[in-house]
Amino acid sequence: MKKLLSATEEPLIPNMFLGESKEFIDVLEKLKKVAKVDSTILLSGESGTGKEMAARYIHENSPRKEKAFVPVNCASLSKELLGSELFGHKKGSFTGAIEEREGKFKAAHNGTIFLDEIGEIPLEIQAKLLRVLQEGEIEKIGEETPEKVDTRVIAATNRDLSDMVENGEFREDLFYRINVIEVPMPPLRDRKDDVILLAEFFIEKISERIGVESKMLDDNVAKLLKDYNWPGNIRELRNAIERGLVLSEDEILTEKDFKFLSKNKTENTEDKFESSERNIILSHIDKARNKTELARILGIKRTTLLYKLKKYEIDF
Repeated sequence: MKKLLSATEEPLIPNMFLGESKEFIDVLEKLKKVAKVDSTILLSGESGTGKEMAARYIHENSPRKEKAFVPVNCASLSKELLGSELFGHKKGSFTGAIEEREGKFKAAHNGTIFLDEIGEIPLEIQAKLLRVLQEGEIEKIGEETPEKVDTRVIAATNRDLSDMVENGEFREDLFYRINVIEVPMPPLRDRKDDVILLAEFFIEKISERIGVESKMLDDNVAKLLKDYNWPGNIRELRNAIERGLVLSEDEILTEKDFKFLSKNKTENTEDKFESSERNIILSHIDKARNKTELARILGIKRTTLLYKLKKYEIDF
């Protein structure tokens, strides 16, 4: 009998953070370990792979679980607004600052702050973030007196931060501060055993939310979902299930309800790896001086390469 880890067995796992594949179990075991300590964590991987769910799992299984979990999307705000959002501001410190505001770090005091898309933070804000990590101090915009905070930082990125460091887009000292423990999140195409499990979960939850009858998947559509590449990962699967449920006119979900998926298929480097990924990687190792260069040669992200090297037990 396959081991299934879900919210029903471990209440602290967020609902959509579930699976039975080896890739998922390996990640979950690592998250359990890092949850017990107070180290800074970097969650890497493509968009839609469940990085925020993983961050919530870490927090909810940590000694800080009774305190706040504060998520911040670093890509959604301008430099000026992001500084205010993270560190707070004094009244009148800039145009529009009509009242004093506490920042997200203060809101997460004694708890956890989740910095999503940390690679999008401007260099000026990176310097202030470095001070928080080094000194445990924040300075509101317009305030010269620093304030102590005790906040655990979990960061996430879908970019190759080491490349950004080389290109001068990300501070090297900040990179080493946030990359204490990296947890790569596998893409859904490498979690084929989880696709139907997740699809059935989404069918149940989405049908209840939008007020339609829950439906089963026929065998052909189940195969289609497993064979599809899912470039948008779990988020794309969830959206596909909702679209299929809304458009379906039958008692079960069939291939015709998911015709749009075949139109979304795009050929990329990782598609070509499916039959002989390990051999392809091995054939290019001698051409590269380091992992960053090897990733460039292969045309994939460094975080993806690190995951593949571990998956195929390749020492480099």
